[in-house]
Amino acid sequence: MKKNNKKIAFFAMMAIALFIVLAIMTYQNQWNQKQYFLDNFQQQFVELQGVITHVEKENWSHPELISNQLSLILDDLEYVMLNHSYPSKVLSEDEKFMFARIYGSLNQLPFNEIYHEAVWSKKDLEKVNIVNEALVKAELKMETTIPVDWDVFMNQCKILDKELQKLRSMQK
Repeated sequence: MKKNNKKIAFFAMMAIALFIVLAIMTYQNQWNQKQYFLDNFQQQFVELQGVITHVEKENWSHPELISNQLSLILDDLEYVMLNHSYPSKVLSEDEKFMFARIYGSLNQLPFNEIYHEAVWSKKDLEKVNIVNEALVKAELKMETTIPVDWDVFMNQCKILDKELQKLRSMQK
């Protein structure tokens, strides 16, 4: 009887240890997925706002710099919007739709080939100004301390999505 109790205790401890390891792995997995968004979007949005401000200060002399930064964001958004991508598994359906709307809005800006000078129309510059204002309102701007926090970032994205509605309404 003592031998059976030892076996039961051993297997119970092994089951508890396995449960703890699985819980830690699940937490790490979700953390890595969220970190992908913070690294690839939060930072890139801030850089986009900085590039827009710089190009505007230079009297819009090199708008292709905006296109180059934008292409990085759009490529990552396109990857994330694929339902089977690793990072997208952490998103709710509403969050996936939000990122799809942000993608659609940003995709309205002109695209220029890398290493080619660009000339943008007045309407293009209006669109860029809307994006810049949206990034600033969402607190995704240069010269600001950006908290590396999932909930803060998702709130920033909600504000960005709401502000980019102005850009989507221009399309109609």
